[in-house]
Amino acid sequence: LECIAICEEVLFINKNDTYVLNLIGKSHYNLGNNEESLPYLKRLLEFKPDDLDTFMLLIRIYFNIKNYEDCIKYCIKFLSIDNSDMVVKRLLTRCYNGIGNEKLAEEMLLEIIKQNPKDLESKVTLVRNYYTAQKYEKVHEICNQILNMK
Repeated sequence: LECIAICEEVLFINKNDTYVLNLIGKSHYNLGNNEESLPYLKRLLEFKPDDLDTFMLLIRIYFNIKNYEDCIKYCIKFLSIDNSDMVVKRLLTRCYNGIGNEKLAEEMLLEIIKQNPKDLESKVTLVRNYYTAQKYEKVHEICNQILNMK
């Protein structure tokens, strides 16, 4: 907490210090003060709009506080910079499920599986989604794929 207080004083002198914005945002996050870190991290993105570390932190925070709409927004921005990140794609899928958009969740899971056909976690999630939607033929199809994985 002393670190945050000192950084706040530095920020008072230089409100655009990206190092200090990053330090305060991460410090609040590490202390479990998710929502208190948000303004610092968002402000940091104003200066570093392609900073994937900051995007990832915002994604995790919004996911943890179950603000799926904002989490989706930051996942999409992240993926527009780096479309290969499986962690972000999985979180995006979970957000789509969280807001009840099974169609987008299915599309993202199929994209992940297309990129990595041996991704067991995504196949199991897809099976759950199909089962919930009572698409039992698709459940059977994906379960057979899982059983035949080597």
